[in-house]
Amino acid sequence: ASIELKALLLDQSFCAGIGNWIADEILYQSSFHPRKRLNTLNDEQLKLLHKNIDYVIRTAVDAGGNERFPREWLFHYRWTNKRETEDYYKLAIKFDTVGGRTSAYVPQRQKLSNVEQQQVDVKLAAKERKRKSKEKTEEEDSVDEENKKIIDSADIKVSKRKISIKKMISTDSEVNEPLVKRKVPIAPSVISNRPQRACNQKTINYQD
Repeated sequence: ASIELKALLLDQSFCAGIGNWIADEILYQSSFHPRKRLNTLNDEQLKLLHKNIDYVIRTAVDAGGNERFPREWLFHYRWTNKRETEDYYKLAIKFDTVGGRTSAYVPQRQKLSNVEQQQVDVKLAAKERKRKSKEKTEEEDSVDEENKKIIDSADIKVSKRKISIKKMISTDSEVNEPLVKRKVPIAPSVISNRPQRACNQKTINYQD
């Protein structure tokens, strides 16, 4: 299998009970890089890996506490919150994410061959490109979402404005509605049944 050794050791179906720091300690004692692949190990290296799995687990259990672990173990020098430091032999400790977990290792002790290093570099470069592409996509999606919110907000304001204007026009129409001239029926003339008196016309002569 081409699985990386750190990922292999963390696989509980391979060896139950191995946690993150124990896996790093096994690889440190074996001088294997966390990214070294299983299918690159020869028989002697496989035996060495098996031997150190047994050694680290038995020693940790027998010690009964981390203060009793051997002073040269990587365990005592790895807890720096990913800040580079040195091991017991004054060699630089570096950190990498392998198998989904933070891995502490010493490059001067845990080396990869040139071919293996090139393969790792290619893989990491591809991973970095993918990460940047994802960040760019997420950023663009975020901008699009923000623009959509702005547009939606503007549409709502315009819609409310239109409704308000319509209400104003409707109200003005009702207030200014012209009065409708209604025809008022004219009451018919009342014809009196009384006899009309004849008016005697007199001629008046005005003399000087």
